[in-house]
Amino acid sequence: MIALSASDINLSFGTDIILKDISFAINDGDRLGVIGVNGAGKTSLFKIITGEYTPDSGAIYVQKGHTVGVLEQNADLSSLPQELSCIEYMYTAYPALLALEGEIAKTEAALTGATDPQEIMSLTSRLNEQNSRFAAEGGLEFRSRCRGMLLRLGFDEELIGRKIKTLSGGQYTRLALARLLATEPDILMLDEPSNHLDIDALNWLECFIAGYKKTVIIISHDRYFLDKTTNKTLWLRYGQARLYNGSYSRCKEQSDAEAASLEKRYKEQQKVIARIKANIEFQRRCNQEHNYVTIRAKEKQLARMELVELAPGDEKNIRVRFASEEESTGNVLEAKDLDFSYGERVLIKNLSFLIRRGERVMFLGANGTGKSTLMKLINSMLIPNRGKLTLGYNIKIGYYDQENRGLSD
Repeated sequence: MIALSASDINLSFGTDIILKDISFAINDGDRLGVIGVNGAGKTSLFKIITGEYTPDSGAIYVQKGHTVGVLEQNADLSSLPQELSCIEYMYTAYPALLALEGEIAKTEAALTGATDPQEIMSLTSRLNEQNSRFAAEGGLEFRSRCRGMLLRLGFDEELIGRKIKTLSGGQYTRLALARLLATEPDILMLDEPSNHLDIDALNWLECFIAGYKKTVIIISHDRYFLDKTTNKTLWLRYGQARLYNGSYSRCKEQSDAEAASLEKRYKEQQKVIARIKANIEFQRRCNQEHNYVTIRAKEKQLARMELVELAPGDEKNIRVRFASEEESTGNVLEAKDLDFSYGERVLIKNLSFLIRRGERVMFLGANGTGKSTLMKLINSMLIPNRGKLTLGYNIKIGYYDQENRGLSD
């Protein structure tokens, strides 16, 4: 059964055409990857589906009764209840169970104070019915499920109990993702969900999505993530969309094969056109009456021909330019006996290392182990509790953080 469909969606911002005649449909249980270069309209399509944007024309149809849950790439999460702890916020994904718990508590309180045998019997029956319903709807497991999701998405026990207002931007996003997954919407929409996840959390999310029985729509530039989580691909190019069966790699294979076939047909047709035009030119040079009859026939043949057109050239990808600087000394960065703590929480202890010119170094570790903190120490955004960091001669640092701060045009 169709879970969601788009019919002739068009969207423009001023004179810029973002989406043109977009139509597709996905069924219950499909896992759709949405791909395309930056600016191709992927997030705009998401916002049309959720109702945040109104298309210039066309319509989105969601199966009646289906719930839609979305994780935006750069969502404003400041509206989250700041005084709740992370785990308390997770529990709010189950309002019906929380309400039923409240009813059970009231029934138990009434039963404790009851003295009339008939009332006791009535309350006992009601309590049994409420407890049975609570267990059947997952009430005995939802709290452990919430904790488990947070742990798998990189929250440790200390962070689970921390108030939301103390979280970083990446932790906000992971908390929002965990709560969204807990609600199990009929259509789960994720915009770049792999951001802010470490390797273990990403592996868990891949397994979760692969086993999700409902519909999933994912925007991602991570081809490996898409290959593991999707079975259909919507490719947005030149404002238009093409739906492919299969994940990213299968989609790319089909697209490359189609492009090669189209180019072959184009070249073959161009040869035919060239021969016909050469024949027309030859007949004109002969300048005989019967030659003009042939010329008209050949011109009609060209006019009737359905021309094969090549697809537009590759869309523009982001271009990054790094200015050349004078060559630095051999040692780029040295750390000696580095310590850093947030209050009583020790993130970095007795760390020493040396990075030399030309080396490429990756900081690897679970979320919360101090990778971004070390980056900030290197950039003098934080001061170590002990030890020191020394930059080599003529070293200039360019820093791009995970929350896109400090960028210039």
